[in-house]
Amino acid sequence: MGDAVGRRLVKAGVAAGAALMLAACSGGGAGGGAADESVAPAATKGADKDPKHAPLAQPGTVTVMYCYDAPGFQTLILRSYAVKDGTLVAERATRLAEGFRVTTGCDGNSTGGIPVRLGFNKDLTQVAGVAFPDHKRLSSGRAAVADLGTGNEIAPPDPDAFSKPPSTSVAVFHPVTGRLWYDHRATEHVRSEDPVYSRDPGKGAATEKKVDFAEIPDLLREDADTAAAVLALDRVDALAAPGADGVFATSRFASPLALERLRRDGTSGPQSLLEEIVSDDLDVMLDEERPECDPILWRDATTLVCDFQQITFSADYERAEKTVDLIPDSNRENASPVPSPDGQALAFLSKGESGGWALFRTDLAEPGAQPVKITDLDTPPPAEWIRPEASLVRWN
Repeated sequence: MGDAVGRRLVKAGVAAGAALMLAACSGGGAGGGAADESVAPAATKGADKDPKHAPLAQPGTVTVMYCYDAPGFQTLILRSYAVKDGTLVAERATRLAEGFRVTTGCDGNSTGGIPVRLGFNKDLTQVAGVAFPDHKRLSSGRAAVADLGTGNEIAPPDPDAFSKPPSTSVAVFHPVTGRLWYDHRATEHVRSEDPVYSRDPGKGAATEKKVDFAEIPDLLREDADTAAAVLALDRVDALAAPGADGVFATSRFASPLALERLRRDGTSGPQSLLEEIVSDDLDVMLDEERPECDPILWRDATTLVCDFQQITFSADYERAEKTVDLIPDSNRENASPVPSPDGQALAFLSKGESGGWALFRTDLAEPGAQPVKITDLDTPPPAEWIRPEASLVRWN
């Protein structure tokens, strides 16, 4: 009984801390599953519009995500800054409903193979996740979408319906169509030939489409964005090489970069449909020179940006011909790079001796040049002992 009381007190303390944090950010309280509509800007540089009402996904901005991951619930703060001068142009603070867990971004810069950008829809008004109806993550969850304006679930299932939604561990948005994609776990352990599903996030289960495992290879060849969404369901961060038939740069949690080809046969989820490209030349380079890094973009069919390195491969992808550092070597902590819409620059988080995060950009045309600071970031305060995890969502 004492342990149960202790857990309730801990949860109550975290909830109170989160409420105080939201009040500090917004000038008001926030109830469970509700966003505060009076979000005040952290800092502005002469902005004409009130950030609490402006859209987050404005062109020419970079969006930063902060997540408070508390027992039972999560709180998100999203801020969009103008790349040109660092002005804070938009901000939202949302406490999500109890039992809703976002797919990616709340574990900081280690996203377990799921790109943070796939956790949000195109206009940054919705976040993908998994809902646990009994508020316990050990039970089965179902795919869900939360509104960042209210914190509430969008198009939840009818509570009186006699239905059985797919048991889900990962849900992501397709970056172009906006459909919600999610997996199905037939077992708690190694998945067999399970299907994947997609649906219109605003219309719920009525629009659900099932894709059997045998059809997934065709899905992965359909286009790069569809392949990225489907492979993310198996916690693989994958970028299809343009113009190459079924070649992907991939990374998984705590694993280094790999080049892989699509194959027709697999038995344990979408990632089993990939086979690593093996050659002595490639193995030497990748084993000795690469850090653990995530693929950011292909600049062309053979030139890959992987975190803060640019790697040029041979046409057959069996040799790494050149590796270039994109930013100078330093003692700074650099994280969460995102590409510009035209693929010519990166924005990223960087932390120096001051201990605070700042937002920087670097042009890919000048590898190794001194990056340009966009702005210092005003990190939200901790709630109780929980410090917010920071990551970049995208360059809009």
